[in-house]
Amino acid sequence: MARSASTLRSLFLLFVLSVCLGNLLACNYFGPKCKFSGASLSAGKVHTPEEFDVCHECGKHAVRDLRTAQALVAEVRSETVSLGIRLPWGAIPSKLAPSANAGVHARCEAARYANGSVASLWIRFMPGMPKPMFKAVAAHELTHA
Repeated sequence: MARSASTLRSLFLLFVLSVCLGNLLACNYFGPKCKFSGASLSAGKVHTPEEFDVCHECGKHAVRDLRTAQALVAEVRSETVSLGIRLPWGAIPSKLAPSANAGVHARCEAARYANGSVASLWIRFMPGMPKPMFKAVAAHELTHA
């Protein structure tokens, strides 16, 4: 009788552990993910003003104001120059505006004259990106400019 009770307890414990492990794996690998980092949102999420569900880390470091965006673009530009990459153009204005396509984080845009020459150039960034991602996207867009 004692042996069967011990076996029954072991089976129950095995069942509980496998259910817990299954739930953990389901949350981490199949549950909702952060829009920017891809981290699991099983530990909690932040619903941003831009209507994104992100992890707490990405929510904490989100770039939402133009002054911060411009400072980060200037920082990226100086880092790029310090690596020996020549950027012959002057300062490029930055704008923060949502994108019609949720997969587009930034875009280098230009206004052109009728003959096709560039009248003005700017980079439009999606608001809400975390700073590290913003800097990476800024470096990419500066190469387009």
